[in-house]
Amino acid sequence: MQYDKIYQQWQAGELKDQDALEALIDWLNRVQDSLKPLEETEKLVRAQLSEVVERQGGRSTIKGFGNLSITRPTVTARYDRQGLDRLVERLQSEGQTELAGEILAFRSESMRSGYLQISRAKEPKPVKEAADPDWF
Repeated sequence: MQYDKIYQQWQAGELKDQDALEALIDWLNRVQDSLKPLEETEKLVRAQLSEVVERQGGRSTIKGFGNLSITRPTVTARYDRQGLDRLVERLQSEGQTELAGEILAFRSESMRSGYLQISRAKEPKPVKEAADPDWF
């Protein structure tokens, strides 16, 4: 089966859902396996570029390409949303609605679209036999 035809065959009703899923996953695995060496090469080249740019003081310009720079490490503050929600609820239940409202004023929400999540099956761990000296 040609992989570029799987989706079209499924849309046309020529493939069952499960058959299409299995064929598309097989295709995805082949694509990911093909990309691994390129991703490893990219990582190596980026590391080498970083060394050269670092030696040039952390900044460089390549005519016709653009700028390269080394960013410094930073600390990012995050807050536990559920913990803050519980705090606001507690403050409200204790009658401290003004303070709870001030905290809520800094809360914003945004919609994020759904996406395909793929969780690979884990290989089962081998069962140790009683005769195995490391069994205990």
